[in-house]
Amino acid sequence: MGVFDFLHSVREYKESEGSIVRLEKRYSKIIKPIESQFCDASVLDLGAHDGRWSYVFSKLGTSRVTGVEGRRHLIDRFNLFPDSKNVAQTTLIHANIFDFLEQAIEDGIRYDIVCVLGIFYHIADHHRLLRLIKALEPKLVILDSDFTLSTEPEISLIKENVNFDLNAIPTYDGQINTVVGIPSFRAMEEMCDQIGFDILWQDWDTFSPDQRTFIEDYYLKNSGKRAPDKIRSSCYLSIRT
Repeated sequence: MGVFDFLHSVREYKESEGSIVRLEKRYSKIIKPIESQFCDASVLDLGAHDGRWSYVFSKLGTSRVTGVEGRRHLIDRFNLFPDSKNVAQTTLIHANIFDFLEQAIEDGIRYDIVCVLGIFYHIADHHRLLRLIKALEPKLVILDSDFTLSTEPEISLIKENVNFDLNAIPTYDGQINTVVGIPSFRAMEEMCDQIGFDILWQDWDTFSPDQRTFIEDYYLKNSGKRAPDKIRSSCYLSIRT
């Protein structure tokens, strides 16, 4: 039984069964090895989409889970998920993640675990985001993102359509496109070093070639007409002591 089985009853996932398989494989690699750290932990899920990860985190013995998402209609989908005794401790907030983080810091709110599982390559100010996250004093940051294959510490800017739910959110009425950045691995390491994070990259080669269906982007060098060569990867961050 998969941790995302509850999504099979949701229409948007019935139309894309591969997305559930992908979520399960990502969970097994990114979250499963550190499940024990979620017990009694307060968790912040940035770019929470419809709360699918927040819902799963709530079943790991967490003390509270807060998901932040910039699209209201995605948050509304959370109500379609099956009832669970743990969902009561899960709150989804409609907000820009930067605005939310700044307010949380001002209010003195802290989180044990911060998850950034799909938004890091849909923003343009990665350094600012990492600084704000550090100010929450988390014990662990879990980050999953696209990274470019450049050997330089650089961030490649690309244009992104804000009308797609999986892309960046609009910042003004009538906006069609925005500019987002995809950092190189070295840029990520340089930012973490400057801010004071230790970084541990995960090894995705534990999936054999015949197990990589629906997660091919963690292995292939993807490129598009306006996109740099990139690959998906994940890492754990901890504040340097």
